[in-house]
Amino acid sequence: MIQLGLTSAPADWSDPLQLENVKNTDFSGNIFSETIKYCNTSFDIFKLFKDFTKTFGFTDFIVRKFPGDDDKYLRDLIIISSWPPELINEYDELGLMVSSLAYSKVRKSSTPYFWNFESIAENRSNETANLAKELFQGFGHYNGVHIPVSDSSGRRIIVSFSGNRAPLERHELLEAFYFATCVNDRFAEIEEPLNFRKSQLSDRELECLKWSARGKTSFEIGTILDISENTVNKYISFAIKKLNCVNKTHAVAECIYQNLIESDQLTQ
Repeated sequence: MIQLGLTSAPADWSDPLQLENVKNTDFSGNIFSETIKYCNTSFDIFKLFKDFTKTFGFTDFIVRKFPGDDDKYLRDLIIISSWPPELINEYDELGLMVSSLAYSKVRKSSTPYFWNFESIAENRSNETANLAKELFQGFGHYNGVHIPVSDSSGRRIIVSFSGNRAPLERHELLEAFYFATCVNDRFAEIEEPLNFRKSQLSDRELECLKWSARGKTSFEIGTILDISENTVNKYISFAIKKLNCVNKTHAVAECIYQNLIESDQLTQ
């Protein structure tokens, strides 16, 4: 594992007391830690992540669930992400998650895992390593950090930033870890009322969103369901409000994230 930016008095990330001290550190002067509490939807968190990523000089971010032993595809674990869809698709087509050393590292500890362009080759064949390097290089991902975090309920996620910047300074790593922890806690708070709202979706509302996810227009959905275009738009509008989303695209993305729309339904 490549340790960056921790050359002097590194934090003992395996020590629960050390992690608790980081959580209790006063970051009140940081705009991101102050703003996170005002995020009421996953879209709000997405926008905040974009700002955080840009401010810290990274290119992209991705927040994902911890993979289980049987998980093979990154797309099934993503919570929110700024990764281009092409990058995610090629990553999965190459089977890079199965051979990722980063995943095996973060599964076993709470230590942030730093990687660079060379460490992509670790635990992979020469052919796969070269394909992985070419893929990440094409999207401007030369180095980055994976930050595993958990909350009091045991929920665990991995927050990752990637791009092409100098190694993180110690204070930057502390802020990134604190930000990731706050995001995890906020997600848990948002999901509880969201789970109630999504249970209130009618069959028709969900059906309209499923067809929208497949690229159908309101007119086409109306033809399929034998209802008017105006009625379709009303169903979608009701669903948007219930899910606390900003538009149809956001509502569809929320349904996919909440597994109300399965990935295999997108191509049926």
